[in-house]
Amino acid sequence: MELVPHLVVGQDYHDVCVDGRRVDFSRTEFLILRFLASTPGQVFTRVQILDGIHAQRYAITPRAIDGQIMGIRKKLARAAAFIETVRGAGYRFNPCPTISPSCPRQPDDLSAGRNLSDS
Repeated sequence: MELVPHLVVGQDYHDVCVDGRRVDFSRTEFLILRFLASTPGQVFTRVQILDGIHAQRYAITPRAIDGQIMGIRKKLARAAAFIETVRGAGYRFNPCPTISPSCPRQPDDLSAGRNLSDS
């Protein structure tokens, strides 16, 4: 799935390419990135991310998601801006981190209709 011109996330394999270079991700990092990117603009709480990647099978706490997100951003380098922290709510993948006329959505549209009470 090509998310933006310089970020591609493989669906079946744990492949992530940034600027044409393959970047190695841990299994958990890859699952989180793929989960967030599968619904661009949708805000997810830590608990929702854990549920979405089926992490309940592992000994991982919701706060551990913060460390995983930090690792993902570091590995994404300049593409890290696509993973946004939504203060008091969680995280989202925003394919248009700097809103421009070519961006199909505006910031208020990105989190509409989401129940964020379980953060």
